[in-house]
Amino acid sequence: MSEDAKTFARTVPFRRAGDAPPIDWSVTLVLWSQLCLLIVTVVVGRSVAAAHFLSKFDRAGLACAYILVALGVAGLVAMTERLARSWSTFRLAMTTLGISLLGGVVFLGGMQVHDVAESSLFCGLLYLCVECFALLTTIQFWAGVNSIFAYGQARRLYVLVATGGIAGSVVGGTITTFVVSAQPGRAIGVIALLIPCQAALLAIFRSKSRRLRDEMTKSSHGWNEAPFPVPDQVTSAERRTSRSQLRRRLTQRFGWVALLMVFSTTLVDFHYKIQADRQFGGAVTELTSFFGGFYLLVGLLTLMVQVIVTPWLLRRVSPFGGLFASPATLGLLTILNMAMPGLALAALTKLVDSILSHSLYRSCQELLYTPLPTNWVRPVKATAEGVFGRYGLLLAGLFLMGTSLLVEPLGESVLAGTIALSLLAWLGAVGSLRRALDHEVDRAGSGQPERIDLPELATDGAEGEAENERRVAA
Repeated sequence: MSEDAKTFARTVPFRRAGDAPPIDWSVTLVLWSQLCLLIVTVVVGRSVAAAHFLSKFDRAGLACAYILVALGVAGLVAMTERLARSWSTFRLAMTTLGISLLGGVVFLGGMQVHDVAESSLFCGLLYLCVECFALLTTIQFWAGVNSIFAYGQARRLYVLVATGGIAGSVVGGTITTFVVSAQPGRAIGVIALLIPCQAALLAIFRSKSRRLRDEMTKSSHGWNEAPFPVPDQVTSAERRTSRSQLRRRLTQRFGWVALLMVFSTTLVDFHYKIQADRQFGGAVTELTSFFGGFYLLVGLLTLMVQVIVTPWLLRRVSPFGGLFASPATLGLLTILNMAMPGLALAALTKLVDSILSHSLYRSCQELLYTPLPTNWVRPVKATAEGVFGRYGLLLAGLFLMGTSLLVEPLGESVLAGTIALSLLAWLGAVGSLRRALDHEVDRAGSGQPERIDLPELATDGAEGEAENERRVAA
């Protein structure tokens, strides 16, 4: 292991990195299966929804859709965070799946009526609902996972768990290409069948995660022995810094990374979809088949990267190395796109973005959440990815609405230049997050930083947070 990786392992903030409870492989299998089914649902739904949407709307319509999705997801995240004050994480996730199943049944019925299925309103609503489902359920899945694993466990498990999503991309792409593309209405039926299966796995995960948390609380591995910071190890000025201020600082750093990542990748996604629509002339069947084949290729190549590259890289560098890799690689491909515009390079850029975001970047990003207190994970992640990330999508939509008014050659140049600049800003945000985490570790004044809260206080809702505040203040 490199010195960079060893340093991060020693100084990962708030939780002891060296001593982690043993892995429960049955929980891992349930998570793998749950993520696999979730991504199958997302891939099938997105392929069909995007094909229908592009057949009815132009580039201005796609930009407007990004704005509406951003507003919709931000509203849903705000609503779920409000409900989380009195609801458990399990109840929130099950409610999301139940509403999604109801929506799937409604859209399935609409697909059976030709006039309804061909209407612009139906195609627009289908696209918006599928995108909101994909983003919200993904956030909820990883928030639940991050709340139960220690950093040492997560470093070993996340590479494996993420392969469930990769397998889902392969299966979803195969179903879309060979089953759904001829009759896109079948996609909604597939989704309606998969959602109850996800709910069943979620119930199994709930029972197993409770047992896992109990074992962690009773274990002597010592990865959350005392509140942070320990009073006799810090100055009086540091003692005056409240937990809420610390959480706010970290949330902002995570949020800026999410905002710029979403902004950059949305522009890449827009360029790819517009080039595909231009190539196939808005034909639904051809577009559905193309998107399905694309996701199939993404899954196969992502599996190779996740199995070979990600474990190798994480043994040699810290998770920040994986975060830097995505914007750096996309920046090089953006330069090529500026020199030789067309579907081939646009698809290649989107392919690399999809591969890294579902393998190396995802694993490294989720590792950075694991040291946070259990009752911080959901709100920090929800705010960073659900709110800041949707601001990025909103800003991208507004920007694309503006560029759609420009004549095409000028609009393409402005788009490519903005992608390049946003990627540089993304790199800067990752560097800022790293410095912020290093600073908080230094403030701990210990070579073995500890998790902030006591395990018995890590509960859902406002009651646990309030109790944590009282204990630390005392």
